[in-house]
Order: sequence, then C-alpha cells, then structure tokens
Amino acid sequence: ALAELYAADGQYEEAARELLDHAKREELGPDRIEHVFSVVQRHGLGQRIAHDKVAQLVELDAERAVTLLVDMMIDMNHSGPYADQVFRIVEQLGGRRNGSVASEKHLEALHRFLDQLSKRHSDEYNCEELGKLQDLQVTLYIRFDRPRLRGFLETATYYSLEAALKACENAKPEPLYKEMVFVLGRMGGSANTQRALSIILDKFQSVPDAIEFVEREGGADLWDDLVRLCMKKASLVGDLLVYAGRHDVDPLKVVQHMPPELKVAGLNDKLLTLFRDVRLQLSLRQGGNEILKADVSSLMHKLYRRRRRAAHVAAHSSRCDICMRQLAAEDGAKVAPPVVVFGSGEAYHHPCLEAAARGARRHKPAQNGASSERPKSAKLYHAGLFAAQAEARRILHQQQQQQQQ
Repeated sequence: ALAELYAADGQYEEAARELLDHAKREELGPDRIEHVFSVVQRHGLGQRIAHDKVAQLVELDAERAVTLLVDMMIDMNHSGPYADQVFRIVEQLGGRRNGSVASEKHLEALHRFLDQLSKRHSDEYNCEELGKLQDLQVTLYIRFDRPRLRGFLETATYYSLEAALKACENAKPEPLYKEMVFVLGRMGGSANTQRALSIILDKFQSVPDAIEFVEREGGADLWDDLVRLCMKKASLVGDLLVYAGRHDVDPLKVVQHMPPELKVAGLNDKLLTLFRDVRLQLSLRQGGNEILKADVSSLMHKLYRRRRRAAHVAAHSSRCDICMRQLAAEDGAKVAPPVVVFGSGEAYHHPCLEAAARGARRHKPAQNGASSERPKSAKLYHAGLFAAQAEARRILHQQQQQQQQ
C-alpha cells in the first residue's frame, strides 16, 4: 500500500525501493514484477537502484535484472568511474574486488552480469583495473558455462594465466584439457608448449590438432618434440605419416625416428601417401619459385626501362642550387661542368655536390671512431649531400647579405 501511495505521488524511486525491500517474488506475482521493472526503466532508476538494491532486483527476475544493469552501465559516467560502478554491483551479487567470492547466493546472476558486460562493453571492461574480476570470471565459467570459457580466454587480456591454468586443471570431474592447451600456448616458453603438446597427444591423441598447435606456436624444436612424442604409440606414428607431407614436418626425421620394432598398421600405404604429398609440396614450391623468378625478371626490366628515361628538370632548376650558376655552360666557357639530376627534378653541378659533401664531413666529425668516408648506402650518401646543400645555401645567403651591407 505504501508503494502505491509513493507511486501516486510521483515518488517512483521510493515506490520501487519499498517494493524491493518488502516484497518477494512469490508474493508479487508476474504482473507486479513487470510493474516494478517498468517503473525502474521508465523513470531511469537503474543508477539509483544499483547502489544498494541489486540483490533484491535479481531475486525478482535474475535474467531481466542483469539485462537492466548492463544497459544501465552505458550511462555510468553520470555517477562515477566505470570500474567503481562495476565493483558496486559485483559486491552486491556476492563477489569481491580482489576476485574472491563472499556469498554463493547470487553467483549465477553475477556470472551472467560479467558475461554480458565483457561482450557488450568489451572496450571498457577489458582493462587492468578490472583484471581480478576476469580471474573470477574464469571460475564462474567453469562452474556455470564451460562451453563459453574458451571464447572468454581468447578475448580477455588481463586475467592471470597461472590462475586460469590452475582453475582449468582443478576442474571436476576432469580437467579442461582444451582450455589448458590454449592457456599453456599463451603463456609461451619451451616447458609450457611441450606440456601442451603432450596433452594434445596423450589426452586427445589427435595428430592434426598437434600439428596445428605447433604451426601456431612455431619453432623448429617443437616440431622435433612432436615427432619424438608421436613415437610412443603406433597409431600416432601412422597419423603422423599421413599428415606430415601436408605440413612442415620433416618426413626424413619421421622415418629415421621410427623404432625398428614398431608395427604400424597400413605402413606401406601411409608411406606412399607421405611420399606423394612430399612430391606435391616440392612441385608446388618449384612452381612458386619459377613464378617468383619470372616476376623478378619482369619487374627488373621494367625498373631498368624507367631508369633509362630522361629526368624532367623544372624551369626553376636551370641553376645549380648550391652555387646558383647556370647548369649549362656560361658565356665564355668552353666545356659545361657535369650535372647531376635527381629523380625529383633537382639538378646540381657535380663538383658543387662533391665540394659540399667534403665540407659537411669536415664540419661534422665521425663518432665512436667511425670512418668519415662516403657511406656505402646510396640513400645515406644522398642524405648527406642534401644536408651539405642546405649548409651551402646558408653560407651563400650570409655572403650575399654581407655584400649588400
């Protein structure tokens, strides 16, 4: 009755709080529960309810309450930092800021809330400040939604890999081996990748998955570990012979490491398959090399033809930009000095460039005992020439100003 009076007076927040404080799901009924949520949504009370009434709202309808809370987080800037808003809701649903659990009562609702938050607000949620909640999420996924754990492990960034590995390893009734393989691969390191490879071959006995893992993680030593571990079982050796020729597995190593006493079913057919796949790979590589050579030759001829073309020299470049004299032979001169024209169209007297480069080397001593000779790289050499050009222009400008004075 008091809630009705508050609503009639327009005090919708007080009406919603009164209903949440004293009503239970079985007492309200579907219509009244719908009314509570409609009042909260219509009058924008989500932020205020989230301060201390999250648990009561979840008890009325957990799924709808979680959706309301996640939608409300869009407007989190109106009432404080994003992380503080998340922590406030998490603490009311039984979680703690350090990623531990305070109460078991609303853990499933907490899982749903964090799950939707990590998907719908991935940019804001995936931050270091909320990293402990990601550790909590790993345990919640293991408890309530194991099939979606792998996707979370792939997209989240700030959870502890060691804690996630331990949680997957201690899962009941048996460890989550696929998730363990992913975490071990993400942890990196020789010991971790070897352990992941052992799990794939021992628990799943899947050579294709093992090959995919090795290709993803890379490393020649891991290929050797793959061959070595497969030699423990004849079935794995047979599968390795079938798939080795399609990937970067050295077929010679596979054959050499096979124990003489090992009996592999259908060995002749599998060896034929291996040799056929290897021959196909060699043929493809040879064809690729021929195409590459043809492309290199074609592009080289194209480049050569372009380099042989005349370079356009702009009208303003009729003078050397260093000495400011005509590029062509001046009146009275019998022979014109050699000219250097760059692809950009800038042109210089060759003696001017050489003199400017020598002057730049004199003014800038070599460091660490390095030689001051012309650098081997043409790009470095030309860069030095342009630096010398700028210095020469500055000196020439100073001389002109002195003459005018």
